[in-house]
Amino acid sequence: MEYEAIAYIGNDLFAVRKEAESADPLLVQMDTSDIENTVHKVTIGGDIKKIDAITSDWVGNRLLFVSGMALYQLSLDAFLTTTTLTPQLLIDLSSGAADAKQLTFDPFKK
Repeated sequence: MEYEAIAYIGNDLFAVRKEAESADPLLVQMDTSDIENTVHKVTIGGDIKKIDAITSDWVGNRLLFVSGMALYQLSLDAFLTTTTLTPQLLIDLSSGAADAKQLTFDPFKK
């Protein structure tokens, strides 16, 4: 199991990971008192294969992430009631805007 990114929204901890039985990345809600315990997980649909950086928007109840040369949002409103969430493309990033990844600082990446 490989974690690609992790972010808090309010008191909830979310992580994106790959599992052997799925080609698509998974969004998992982790138990904050025992991170080995998964509260719920859903498949991230669409053409997303790798997430480069992620941050949370707790007011909008969504995750914002960079994948390749694009910025996406993933609404968490239906997280507990579905098995697949499909991200919405916000903007395509130009090569000069690739530094948008710095806006989504992930302290767990080197």
